[in-house]
Amino acid sequence: MKNKERVMVFGGAGFIGKHVVAKLLKEGYDVSIFDQKKIEESFNKEIKFISGSTLDQKKVEESLKKIDIIYNFSGIADIEECIEKPIEAIKNNILGNAIILESCKKNKIKRIVFASSLYAHGSSGGIYSSTKKACESIIKDYYKYYGLKYTILQYGTVYGYGAPKTNSVYRYLKQAITSREINYLGDGNESREYIHVNDAANLSVKVLDKKYENQSIIITGQHPIRVKDLFEMINEILNGVKINYNIKASKAKKESHYKITPYSYYEEIPKKIINENYIELGKGMIEILKEINKEDKTSYSKKKDIRKFCFPDEEKNIGIDFDGVIHNNDKGFHDGTIYGNPLPETKKALSNLSKKYNLIIYTAKAREDRPLINGKTGKQLIWEWLKKNNLDKYIKEVTSEKPRAKIYIDDRAIPFKNWKQTFDEIEKQKK
Repeated sequence: MKNKERVMVFGGAGFIGKHVVAKLLKEGYDVSIFDQKKIEESFNKEIKFISGSTLDQKKVEESLKKIDIIYNFSGIADIEECIEKPIEAIKNNILGNAIILESCKKNKIKRIVFASSLYAHGSSGGIYSSTKKACESIIKDYYKYYGLKYTILQYGTVYGYGAPKTNSVYRYLKQAITSREINYLGDGNESREYIHVNDAANLSVKVLDKKYENQSIIITGQHPIRVKDLFEMINEILNGVKINYNIKASKAKKESHYKITPYSYYEEIPKKIINENYIELGKGMIEILKEINKEDKTSYSKKKDIRKFCFPDEEKNIGIDFDGVIHNNDKGFHDGTIYGNPLPETKKALSNLSKKYNLIIYTAKAREDRPLINGKTGKQLIWEWLKKNNLDKYIKEVTSEKPRAKIYIDDRAIPFKNWKQTFDEIEKQKK
């Protein structure tokens, strides 16, 4: 039987949003989506999609005519992106939410369900945390002064199918399946309560019950687990993954995440609700591995004796660290220029290697989220440098992630001193 209530989901094309939309449709609600992103899922031909920004007050207000309930999943959800783009985070997260609230008031919306975070009431989480705190406070003021009913959902660590590439569990599994190692900022004793996105979506719709009006609700997994235990599960699933703890990172990046609890003292004590049945973490991770496997069009094997390499292209790739192997590693970037010439014999060495292998450069400088230099990314600058030094024709790819490769020439697998010694070591590994 179709539910008569009409629901608008802001950010309904996002990770959690689209799963909540699917659950709402299953429960019979009349659902509309307001998002800047295109909907990839074909939920229902009847579903109404409005393409737009929550900063467009006129469009938001117009979209809420004849709507009963609002979900707000919109804004910037990645902690590090909020630190890198504070003004964008404040505009999209705080101002965008305020515009939605004002539009709810004018259209006499019955209730707004706001996607907040456990980070909202702790000292970690940086700018992201600050925007969530501000939004929660403003939402309560709209109830106090204007009678707009609310439910605030404080999500923990959500994972599962369709997660963005910034999602922590996705990143761990992607690193593990791609390079057989995971790089982690902490020591592994950090505790999390991981919850599958399907379970989170079920609870997110359950809160429409009247008893959850004007309350803050915690949505996390049912059992805390140390991060190092999560990594051990990944290690067992993939039969061998190296974990690198306490890797170097900026102070902001390291301090933006909590260790054991996200909370600091706060007057209101939120309630936690749970599912009677839920998806077990190990099964959830297998689901993500299948997704990654499908994305890469590759397969992995738990048994090392089935075949020598886990990926079809692994035997023909060589991963080469840019700094200290190809480039002199003396000054790096400055004013859009890479200083330093190629190391002696580099051109000849790459020419010889490229006859048998695909050569892939990996370097942190190629990360797409790094600030532009004179309007260019680090990857663009590296390709320009390669071209200038007549090395570009030997290189297949420049990446910030360690590629799948038979051989790595860097400071770990084959420590680089000179090209002659490197060629000798490659011959040994081939044997």
